[in-house]
Amino acid sequence: TLDQASVQDLDAGDQVTDTITLNASDGTPQDIVITITGSEDAPEVTGEFLGSVTEGNEGDAAVTATGSITISDVDGDDAPTFADTTEAGTYGSL
Repeated sequence: TLDQASVQDLDAGDQVTDTITLNASDGTPQDIVITITGSEDAPEVTGEFLGSVTEGNEGDAAVTATGSITISDVDGDDAPTFADTTEAGTYGSL
């Protein structure tokens, strides 16, 4: 059984091998070589995806909500990033 935790950091196309030696009934050893090829795992985005603010009156200071969102990728050499942009919504921007 493949130990998924041991191979998850392989990037797409990376290869490692695992060798298992079996012994025949006459004592002759035989190696079985298994090649494991990495695949591209999708990044995972986590954080708080909800926020709230309380409406003020005209002339009040701007109302803001704060939080954080993180991105990670199990592949060893991947370094995912967010674009630093402002997105407009119906009642404000983020």
